[in-house]
Order: sequence, then structure tokens, then C-alpha cells
Amino acid sequence: MYLSKDSLKKLYSKMASLYSGNDIESQGGTQFVSELKYFLATDEFQKTKNRFCNTQNKSDKDTFVELVGRVVQISNPASSISLDTKNFSQSLGQSKDYDVGSNFFSANVVKNSLTSRTPLDFPTRHPRLLICDNGIISVAEDAYVHFANEDAYLGRSQLKYALLFLWLNRFSNFNSVDTIYTDFLDVLQKRYSENLCSAMQWNTPLIRQYFENLIENFTFDTVCRYLEMKDVVDDEFTKTLKHLDSFLNDYVNKAKMKSFLQERGFFDKKQDEVTKEAEQKDFTSPFTPTQIIYYGVPGCGKSYEVNKVINAELDKYGVTDKEYHKVRCVFHPEYCNADFVGQIYPYVKPDNGGVEYRFKPGPFAEIVRRAYRNPAEPFFLVIEEINRGNASAIFGEMFQLLDRIRPEDDPEELSGNIYGTGWSSYGVTNIDVNAYIRQKSTDNPEKIEYEESVPYGEKIKFINNTAVRLPPNLSIYATMNTNDQNVFTMDNAFQRRFKSKMIRNVLDENSAQYKTEIDDTGVYWGDFREWINEKILLPQTAILKADDKCLGGWFITGEKIDGVDKIKKEDFAEKVLKYLWDDVFKRNKSGEIFVKDDKVNSLSDLIDAFETSVGFESFEKIFKMNDVDKAKLQKQANT
Repeated sequence: MYLSKDSLKKLYSKMASLYSGNDIESQGGTQFVSELKYFLATDEFQKTKNRFCNTQNKSDKDTFVELVGRVVQISNPASSISLDTKNFSQSLGQSKDYDVGSNFFSANVVKNSLTSRTPLDFPTRHPRLLICDNGIISVAEDAYVHFANEDAYLGRSQLKYALLFLWLNRFSNFNSVDTIYTDFLDVLQKRYSENLCSAMQWNTPLIRQYFENLIENFTFDTVCRYLEMKDVVDDEFTKTLKHLDSFLNDYVNKAKMKSFLQERGFFDKKQDEVTKEAEQKDFTSPFTPTQIIYYGVPGCGKSYEVNKVINAELDKYGVTDKEYHKVRCVFHPEYCNADFVGQIYPYVKPDNGGVEYRFKPGPFAEIVRRAYRNPAEPFFLVIEEINRGNASAIFGEMFQLLDRIRPEDDPEELSGNIYGTGWSSYGVTNIDVNAYIRQKSTDNPEKIEYEESVPYGEKIKFINNTAVRLPPNLSIYATMNTNDQNVFTMDNAFQRRFKSKMIRNVLDENSAQYKTEIDDTGVYWGDFREWINEKILLPQTAILKADDKCLGGWFITGEKIDGVDKIKKEDFAEKVLKYLWDDVFKRNKSGEIFVKDDKVNSLSDLIDAFETSVGFESFEKIFKMNDVDKAKLQKQANT
């Protein structure tokens, strides 16, 4: 199947919006398309030939011309008239080589490179995309970043990435409407380099969503169709509509136009509701941010569950550098807002350059910056032991960012920015965090530069006075040890902004962790854990909230001893027995749990009795047990 001719016309009418200037009909628009077509052709040449293009070789020149045609040709390549677009507007070309020979090869940088002593950049008026050296064309190392992000090219616009994705597949065959995106993606990944595909974010859910929005009203055909002169050379009215469509591609202009028409009665109530619904669809993010606290007893696997969930989410979006996409911190009684958000530190310049004061980001500022600068990828702030610090004080004013805009809420417009579902409902003015988000690079402390604007998708431009908000692609995962919830109590206002999930205190009887033997005692960790947890919950021994005192399945782990996982006696004594004596049963040591014996009156006595005994006697010496207890402790060993 193919795009229908009607769909090709619709697509062509949108392509003028790739150009950022207002002079699409002038030389500026033509030069933009030239830069686009030569860059894409060079990248495809290198991908398919696995080498640079030597324009002094006729075969290479012919191949290059053919690849340029893939970018701009709109007519049937088998027809006598080779029709191509010069500026994605009404200006068309009919040259057999798409003007490559008459400008790029003979009158532009390629010809000049034959006599130049140094390699030449192309273009010269914008950040370079290509390098020409003695007639050999290659993609510049920094070209992909420039092409994707610079305003002279695609300006970090996901909509433009999706438009180019669709345009380069205008004549591609696909299997079905259900597979059109994956079929088209496969075509481009075979034609273009991984660097280009990655810079264009073609293999991301966000671009897929833009793509599906673009083709929502497209139709399809069983035969490949082409455009003709009459299809793309417009009358004055059509040209006006085309420019208007490009103009309204900017939401601020769209909002002004809507207001203008409403004031003059062009919208009735029903039409306005339809418009509002369409606008809200524009703000739908592929990300649904999560704010959740995983809680449970010590060692039940809270951190393990957080890592598993986050890694699964990163895998879903094809993220390979997982550590870059998450920042982890641990709250504790001395942890403060400056540690979490960031603070001003003295910086000593090299070579006796003096001292200046700079902002040192905390984990919060760091993850927010990464999320703003990579809107098509998910990011995660992980807070371990959230209740061991004063969470409300640590978050400080950033607390109000935890309220997020819901799908049923109206998007918020502020200073030209449109905040939709998943964004913080409110912003916080923080000049240090704002500057850090706009900082060009964090790698070179000797030279710090700032961007005037950092775009986030199509609706947000983050400038020097923009309030900080949590973006939709940033989630917060936290862990809370219920045994420590009295360290700092989180108020209801804080807790209600997080979901909660209990990690069940279970351990599979068939797991290696369950069957880890405690030294040479013949007792498996899983059996002991089940037995002692039953004792902890008994009415006569239980204390307030005793379930919080139970041992989690991973409270202690073994290590290899002669090739077998075992828990050393000293480790078990210092970690498990100490916890039971000092914390769980500190008010109940009179004989219900521990042996009432003149020889066991203190923790040191308890540990000595355990470590100096042999085999199962180690437990008999310190715990009060009947025959049922002994059977439970030796359950796995007996089977």
C-alpha cells in the first residue's frame, strides 16, 4: 500500500513549515532545501556505500544525484519530466540532476574544495553539515546535532522530525495501515545512518504519536501515485491558505486567531468545544508521570522493585544509557533543601584565577535539567528512605511542583508557554535552577555558557525568566522503610501527592535466597525468617505495629563459601540477632523468645552463645523452642 495522491498533496502543503524563516518563496527557502537535500543524500551515501562520496568519480556522482532526488522529487522518476521541489512551496524544478551539477558540484563548495588547501564547510552561512575535501564529501561530526537542534534547520521540533519522517516515505510501500509506522521506520533505518535516525528521534513514542496525528485523515492506495505540476502550483487563495497553515503551526498564533474569530462571532458553542478538544489533544504527552512511594518492612525488596519498574519503562522507550536517565539520592536526618535542590559553592579557578561562586546542582536540579533537554525520553528521580529525612523541609518550595495537571484539566497558558497533562500545575521561580537548565554543557567547568531558550516540544520555550516545573517525562519513585516511619512523619499534604504501594513480605520457598543456609546450623534463612516473623506477630510478644518489625526476605544475604551460598555466623549474629535483641524484642527478653538463662543476659552473651555453639545447637542455646519450633526451623533441611 502507498499514500494516496490526495494525501501526498496534503503532505506537500505542510512541508513549508520545515523552514523557520518567513521568506519561503525567496532565496532563503531555496537554500534551506538545498542544505537539507545535500545533507540527507550524503548521509544515505555513507550508509549504503560505507564510505565517503568522491565527486571525481562518475559512479559516485550519479549515485549522489539519485539520492538527492529521493529528497526532493515529486513526479514519477520514469516520466520524461523530472519534477522536484525547490522550496516545499510553489517553486518547482525540472532539471534532470535537481540542480546538483549546476550549483553544488560546479559552483559551490565542492568545486572550491579541489583547489583549497584546507577542507571546506557546507554551508557557510549556517552551522556546518558537510565537509568537502578535494572533492570528497562527508558528513561533519557535529552535523546531526546541528541539523536536529539549530533554528536554522529543524530547531529541536518533534513535529518537524515527524514531517520529515513522513516525507521521506512518501513513495514507500507498507504492508497495512496497522504497520505503516514500523514499515516506514524500517525503510529509513536501512537508508540512513543510526546517528541521523537517533537525532531525529524517529524510533520514539513521541515521534510515532506526531506521525499518527499527521496521517489521521490520510487515505491510501494500492498503487504508488506521484504529483504533477497542477497539484502543487497553487492559485493565490491556496498560497494564502498554505502560509496561514504554516503560521498557525505556532500555538500562540493559533490562540490569537481563535480569539480574533470568537470576538467576531465565527465560533458557536459547539464549534468551540470541538476546537478545545482538538487543542487538548495537541498537549497529550506520551508520558504519564508517576509519583509513588514503595513501602514495606526492612529487606522486603523495595529498591529492587523500583529498579525493576524503572528499567522496564526505559526498555519500553529503547533507552540504553539507563544510568543517565535516573538520579538517586538518600534522605537522612542531616539532609536539607540545599543538598537536594542545589546550592552556591566557591569555585577556585585554575592557574590562580581567583575564586567565584557557582551553583552546584543537587539531584533535583540535575534530573530536571536532563528531562527538559530530552523531552522524548523518560527520566526518574529515585529517593531512598524518604521518611528518614524531613521530606517537606527538604523539598521546600519545590513541594508545590508535586501537583500535576490531570487529563481532565484545561492546559495552562503562561507567557506564551502551554502546559498540558503531566506538567506541574504551578511553577517555582528559582534563578539558579533556571540557569542550570539553560546551561549549554556541564562537562567544562572553566567555560560556562547559557542558552537563551531551551525548547520542550512544540509548546514550551524555557527562557531566563520561566518558572521551573516538573515536565511530563519526569517521574519520582521513593522507598520507605515502615520500621523507620517514626523518624520523620510525612504529613498528609505531602503523602497525598504520592501514590503508595506496599511491597509484600514474601519469599519463594524454591528460591536460592530462601534455601541459603545459616553457616553450619542446618537452618535455612527462609525457615528461620518465617518462624521468627510468626513469633514477632504473636499477641503475647507483639509490640505496637509489630508487622513493621518483621524480617524481609532480603534482610540479609549470603556469600560464596566453598562455592555454596551461605550466611556467615558472625554476619547473622551482628545483623539479625542484634536487630531482634535491640529493636524487635527490646521490651520482651524475659523468656518468651530468648532462653532465660544466667549465661544470656546481654547482647554480647547472646552472640557468644550463638557463635561458640555447633550446628543446630546454636539456635537452641539462645531461642526458647519446643518440638514444633524445632521442626519449623529445620523444615527445609528435613525435606
